[in-house]
Amino acid sequence: MKVNRVIITGGPSTGKTSLIKELEIGGYNCIHETSREIIQESLANNSDVLPWKDLMKFSEKVILQRKDHYHSAKSKHSKKFTFFDRGIPDVFAYMEYDNLEIPKEYLELGDSLRYHSKVFLTPAWKSIFENDDERVEDFRKAEQLEHFIHNTYKDLGYEVVLVPKGTIENRIKFILENLEKE
Repeated sequence: MKVNRVIITGGPSTGKTSLIKELEIGGYNCIHETSREIIQESLANNSDVLPWKDLMKFSEKVILQRKDHYHSAKSKHSKKFTFFDRGIPDVFAYMEYDNLEIPKEYLELGDSLRYHSKVFLTPAWKSIFENDDERVEDFRKAEQLEHFIHNTYKDLGYEVVLVPKGTIENRIKFILENLEKE
C-alpha cells in the first residue's frame, strides 16, 4: 500500500500535537514533532542547539530527523495515511522568518521528499495558545510564523488547507473528509 504522508502544520501552540495524538489513538500511523525533544536535550546539556540561540544548528538537527521520519513512515493496519506533526518545509519557513539562507541540500530534500499535495494548517488561536520552556514564542510571533509556513508550502506547490478552529474531533473529521474527497 502506498504511504500518503500528510502534514499537519501551523505556528506554535495551534493544536497540532493534540490532533496527532488523537489520530494515533484512532489507529493512524503518526510521526510526532521532535523539536521539543531536541530543545529539552539541549537545555539539559547546556547546549546552544536551540532555535533562539543557534537556529542554523537547530535546523540541521531537525531536518535530519524529519528526513529519517519521512523514510520510516509506514502505513499501519488498513489506514492509508501517515500523519506528520510538521514536515521538512517547516524548517525552511523558520529559517526564512529569521532571514537565514536555506542551504541548497535542504532545498533539494524539500524537492525530492514530497508529502501529500494537501497540507493542513492549524491557524493561530489565542484561546489555546500557551508558552512553556520549549515554546518561547509569543502569540504575535506565532501569527507571523503561520504566515511564513503558509507561504513556504504554497511556494513549494502544496495546497494549503486551513483547518477550522473547533473541537479536536471536528478538526480531525474536517481533515479526513478533505483527504477522502480525492
